[in-house]
Amino acid sequence: MGLQQRKRRFKASVPEAVGMALLAVVLCAAALWLRASPRPDWQQTAARVVYCDLFNRAYSNSALPDQVHLTYQYTAFGRTYTDSWEGFWPQGQSPNALPVQELGVLREKGYPLSISFDPLNPAKNMLHYTGAFNTAGYKRITIIAFLVMIVYLVKVYPAWKYRS
Repeated sequence: MGLQQRKRRFKASVPEAVGMALLAVVLCAAALWLRASPRPDWQQTAARVVYCDLFNRAYSNSALPDQVHLTYQYTAFGRTYTDSWEGFWPQGQSPNALPVQELGVLREKGYPLSISFDPLNPAKNMLHYTGAFNTAGYKRITIIAFLVMIVYLVKVYPAWKYRS
């Protein structure tokens, strides 16, 4: 029998797992902060429904539709754009909010909607832009999580790792 080297597998211990969890929290908070960046330069325009389909999920017991698939058109800078949206229609905090009982009006071709679009790229738009993103909260969470991670990596991790 020849000498074979054993394959060593890296096993993360508790200190490494805590460090990785802190890194994941920092990255998620930073991603939410970037995503929630305010878009004050976006412009609003009118849109019209081209097609709408309302449907229930397989697990839904109610007769009311709970999911919307919508195609709409809007004009920006003299050019017409078509986009689609799918999801749960908001009942509040949106310029297009409707109660679930009134979602049937979306099936009317030409039903008026309001959208916000990026003036630098008019094809990029948001159907449910509220303008009320919580960037300050996400910023605080990101900074606090980053500071906690730095303190952990500089103070706690070395002491914990070399103690065991």
